[in-house]
Amino acid sequence: MAKKILLGAEHSIVEPLALFHLSDIARQEGWDPKIVLSKGPDYKEFTKSVKEFRPDVFGISLSTGNHSDIKTMLNRVKKENSNLTTVVGGPHPTYFPTGCLEYSDYVVVGEGFDSLRRILGGKVDGICYRYFWISKRIL
Repeated sequence: MAKKILLGAEHSIVEPLALFHLSDIARQEGWDPKIVLSKGPDYKEFTKSVKEFRPDVFGISLSTGNHSDIKTMLNRVKKENSNLTTVVGGPHPTYFPTGCLEYSDYVVVGEGFDSLRRILGGKVDGICYRYFWISKRIL
């Protein structure tokens, strides 16, 4: 049975093209992806999807402005699902990666296509994550 990844972003009128690409990469790597869009401040759709879909990995794109509400939601979801691996990417983590380590297992800085492939494949050298901070450029 394929591992599952839930990919999420703030609901917007703009199509989540990056999530479509990330979903395809996950599928290429043998994962079962699902995309969910949700609105803050509570992000109920994310919480509901984690409960129902039961992903192994939850990746979310966030921006400065929704990062505090996402932090609250991720901490709550992680408390209820201790084996869930969390990944954040997007504009806010790109500019403030160390702050994002407080509430996510992995922080992807910049374009995340190759980084997601490496995270899903267990090859995380060069990626910023909670228990290991590297001194070279974070990918």
